[in-house]
Amino acid sequence: MPNVTLTPVPAKNVFKTVRVMRTLRVITGEMPDTFMTQPSFTRTIRRRQLKEMVPLADSTIFGMEQRGEFPCRFALSPRCVVWDLAEVEEWLASRRTCPIERGQQVDVRHRRSRPVRGSDPLPT
Repeated sequence: MPNVTLTPVPAKNVFKTVRVMRTLRVITGEMPDTFMTQPSFTRTIRRRQLKEMVPLADSTIFGMEQRGEFPCRFALSPRCVVWDLAEVEEWLASRRTCPIERGQQVDVRHRRSRPVRGSDPLPT
């Protein structure tokens, strides 16, 4: 096993150092220590960021949450709600893979009010 020496690094380079140490341990065959594994952070997004990712109305998102069709929000404080970014991205990926059937198109010529201009009236 090769002899590797590590020197102290500034705090801003800690994550880079952790990656290098992990790589060295994989190369040398040593098992990584538990403190060397990356901490698991739950990345959250606020409503504005969610609206950029999912262009649906607030009422649509709320209804889908109530029916269990959309990731649920959770409160960080009494006035701040967030969504888990990983859950939202997973939901978007699932929507891309299985298409949703569209609703039946409405024939506007059958409207009783506001008739379509330039069309023949329907026989009664």
